[in-house]
Amino acid sequence: GEEEGAESHIAIKSESAAAEKIFKDGKVSLDSLPEDMQMALRDGRLTALDAERWASIMKSPLLSKMATALPSLRSKMLGNPRLLVTICIELAIGVTAKTIAEVQARTTEFWNELDFVISDLMLEVVADFSLVWLLSPARQLARVPAGGVASQLAKLPGHFFQVGAFPLKLRAATIAFRAAQFFCVGMVSTFLGHGSTIALVGLREKREGQKELSPLLPTAVGWASFMVMSSNFRYQTVNGIEQRILDVYLKGAPQNLATFVLRFFNCFVGGSQWIWYARALGLQ
Repeated sequence: GEEEGAESHIAIKSESAAAEKIFKDGKVSLDSLPEDMQMALRDGRLTALDAERWASIMKSPLLSKMATALPSLRSKMLGNPRLLVTICIELAIGVTAKTIAEVQARTTEFWNELDFVISDLMLEVVADFSLVWLLSPARQLARVPAGGVASQLAKLPGHFFQVGAFPLKLRAATIAFRAAQFFCVGMVSTFLGHGSTIALVGLREKREGQKELSPLLPTAVGWASFMVMSSNFRYQTVNGIEQRILDVYLKGAPQNLATFVLRFFNCFVGGSQWIWYARALGLQ
């Protein structure tokens, strides 16, 4: 027991020394580290990989201020250094595809109904951002209180396929937990997007041939349930492919291109499934 304790203490000191060396080489002051990182460094929980990723974040004036001020962003970026790139790719695909669909659907009325278009695009932005953010792995640095719901949630991986020694029951629990989160996101985003569209229609005179909009609550429940049954599994699979295959075998521009193709295909499949599902529910 004493030997194991001594070995553990040596490992902790070695990990801390490695992290401190990286900070020194990257000209990152230990005093400038956020409190949770300083505590993790003292406890030997801050790894050399954490230090490398933080030193990289500090090279950007804007990101360094944001990551220092926002604990949630800090933990996400330490857990997934490609977070911002992935968010940009997902938003670019989603907004572009949605805009093309709006142009085709509204034809010559596109500019006259620009307020409707903006409303629909806001729904797309909220949903796309949430899907990427919620499934992105996070680096838990702060000590989590023993017992309780918070400690159980802190043990969950970001997605089912996340690399790490997560038992199957925690991976399965992640699917259920993300399903609950996605349902909430679906409800909120629909009330914001579709709700504002309905409000805008009410402020305008109804034109001949204008289609009736689907009612708000059934649409919200339909979209939320679709995110649970389709988006949840599709996006967890996408995240697994990115982390276990693309992160391992590709870097730089080829990796970004592969991510774009993968997420574009996922967006296409999801769009096709939603049309079928919405029609089955009588929403379209």
